[in-house]
Formats: sequence, structure tokens, C-alpha cells
Amino acid sequence: MSKKANRKRKRRALKVKKYFRNIVDFFSSTKAIIKDISWPSKKETMLYSIAVLIISVIITAYLVSLDTIFNYLRMIVLFK
Repeated sequence: MSKKANRKRKRRALKVKKYFRNIVDFFSSTKAIIKDISWPSKKETMLYSIAVLIISVIITAYLVSLDTIFNYLRMIVLFK
């Protein structure tokens, strides 16, 4: 093999090595950041979940009522 081919192979190997090193660095820094996050307590999580459920039910009821009203009005107009 020629010197040029060897240099090309070495450069490629270095690129691959650097690529995998970057992946490892990314996951290492991600792990460190996750440790620094202040996670909500179990009680806070339950309260937020209940709030989301209640708001979802309210919005659903609102949309269903609007749909029913508009459907009723549409039937009146079509079958008048």
C-alpha cells in the first residue's frame, strides 16, 4: 500500500474515533445535566397530573357542547 492510502486510512480512523468520542461526551454531559435537575416531588407530580386531567375534561366538555349546538343548528337549517 502506498503512503497516501495509509494516511487516508489513518485520517478516516481518526474521524471515526472522534465521532464516537463525541457521542460518549454527549451522553456523559447529558447524564451530568440530568443529575442537576430539580425534579418535582411525588405530591407535586400528582397535583399537576390531576390539574391536567381536570382541564382536559373541561375543554372536552366545552368542545362537545359546541359540536352539539352547531350540529343542532345545522339540522334546523337543512331540514327547515
